Amino acid sequence: MTSCGVSLQYIDPETGALKIFSEEELFEIAIELGVNDVSDAGEVFEISCELGSAAGVREGLENKSIPVKGFQIVAEPSSTVTLTGENSESMIKLLEALEDHDDVQHVHTNADFPEM
Repeated sequence: MTSCGVSLQYIDPETGALKIFSEEELFEIAIELGVNDVSDAGEVFEISCELGSAAGVREGLENKSIPVKGFQIVAEPSSTVTLTGENSESMIKLLEALEDHDDVQHVHTNADFPEM
């Protein structure tokens, strides 16, 4: 664990995220398919579901003529740590340094920055 109180043990890599375009009947269908969450992400809606059920959710949406834009496995924190002040600034600098590194493809954190 870092001095800021952030630990990677709380990041759950077992979550799938589907992105879709149509809002029509989406929420009702999502409930029928047993998804975890539906959120408006601007140009698309994101559906969060258990990784093992992602293919079935995608198939269920396509069977209802709701096009799926894409799929990716995401690492969502199961809990967050709120950082403020100096801890927040330090963590942001660390995350930016990691993101800028050529060998790093993805950076995940369970830090919450309420000042942003």
